[in-house]
Amino acid sequence: MSTSFWKTLRTSPACLCAILGVTHAAFGSEAITAGYTGNQAVKNTDRTNSFFQQKIHTQKSVLPIQSPSVSAATTKIVNNAETSAVETANGKFTILSQKSQIKQQIQSSDISQGTDFYGLSTFQSNLLAPNYSIRASDFQINTTSPMSALNHQHLFNPTPNTISQTDTQQPNQPATPPPNKNQYNLFNPTPTELLRSFVPSRPSQTDSPYTVDAGHIQIETSLVSYSNNTNISGVNIDAYQILAPTIRVGLLNNVDFQLQLQTYNNVRTKARGFGSVEQSGYGDTIASVRVNLWGNDGGKTAFAVVPSIKFPTNQDNLGNDSIEGNIGFPLAIQLSDKWSVGLETLFAFNRDVADTGNNLGFVNSAVLSYQVNSKLGTYAEIYTNATTETGSDFVATFDTGVSYLLSSNFQIDGGLNVGLTSGPRTNNINPFVGFSVRF
Repeated sequence: MSTSFWKTLRTSPACLCAILGVTHAAFGSEAITAGYTGNQAVKNTDRTNSFFQQKIHTQKSVLPIQSPSVSAATTKIVNNAETSAVETANGKFTILSQKSQIKQQIQSSDISQGTDFYGLSTFQSNLLAPNYSIRASDFQINTTSPMSALNHQHLFNPTPNTISQTDTQQPNQPATPPPNKNQYNLFNPTPTELLRSFVPSRPSQTDSPYTVDAGHIQIETSLVSYSNNTNISGVNIDAYQILAPTIRVGLLNNVDFQLQLQTYNNVRTKARGFGSVEQSGYGDTIASVRVNLWGNDGGKTAFAVVPSIKFPTNQDNLGNDSIEGNIGFPLAIQLSDKWSVGLETLFAFNRDVADTGNNLGFVNSAVLSYQVNSKLGTYAEIYTNATTETGSDFVATFDTGVSYLLSSNFQIDGGLNVGLTSGPRTNNINPFVGFSVRF
């Protein structure tokens, strides 16, 4: 028995190393710590196990380890086998082995003198046998990994299934989808942080397709407006209009209601050989509903439908006594950050001047706007008006003006409309000033 035992020791130095490792652990050696930082493994200082470590190291590609916390002999195995497998996914980490865990595993191991196919003892093979009960607590991950988050993502998902936003972008839609504000209405106002940009419909004659946000009020007022009409028949008309506000109320996210009031009008008519006549007082009242069909909260274009009804509330014969109506179709096109175009076609249902019947009017306008900076803007516009009434003159004007944004909810403006044609309905000149405010 003794002779066979020593013969086995001479022919199997690895077995001797395992026995020495058991003895070393049984007599209370200090806890063994194996570390891994970057690409350098911490070397084990127990030189009695060097041959055993080297032999096992040659088998690391085919023999999985049991646990990172076993003995001094297996510490090198952990460093060479398990840590190199985890390195790619986690960068830096440290494997900690405690003395109590080593003792418990050594005492419960079946140490025999048999050898396996690789010439290792049964004890050695047990140490290298697959065991999937390894716990997360056996590893202490170093969170200061030099691997960037981007590289980490591509490491585990080298071909991410991403779709470019440009590929999914629909025409005439903003790059970033606007928030859904359809739940807001007159009694549930749009929050301040979700209000769209302040875009009044004045000072141009071309209407705006943009509505007032739900639950908010916008007042667009002409403070003072003067117009002069002198025609070839020798009639001269000077008209003043003071404080003519348009009050707009947001009903839904894409619908607003507006009421145009003509607070005070003064008209002086001079006819050659007939003297002069002066009329003054309150004018007519116009009610409108604006329904935006698209582009209200973003996009390159915006379009709306604006039906209106005129109620004959005038005093001192400043208007006719008929209810009239019209429907407009304003379109806005954003050319760039500074340039934009506005177009509108309007159909008007009017009473004849002679009060003998009705006629159909066609109003068309085009405005080119330029935003000088975030506050100052200017525009140039062509406006035309024609009717089916017999003997009615064709109206065409060139309009220009400026607007200045004093705050995010307050704007002042001024402009001048110049007649390009002459006739009873065409003003030669029409300067004005006003402001718009949103609440």
